[in-house]
Amino acid sequence: MFTINLTGKTVDITGASQGIVAAIAEVFADSGANVILLSRNESKLKKNQTRLGAKVKYFVLDVS
Repeated sequence: MFTINLTGKTVDITGASQGIVAAIAEVFADSGANVILLSRNESKLKKNQTRLGAKVKYFVLDVS
């Protein structure tokens, strides 16, 4: 597997409350990116923000 340094970059991720997309958000956060989580489920977004750290923000959003 390879690593990439995303320090200073910002990534917006939709559908980020659970599943594979939440795992992708974790990879971006671990790579140093500022991560913005977007989803309809605020309680799951809060949980993921707490788990992933201070560089992660979230917004409740329905893109349908």
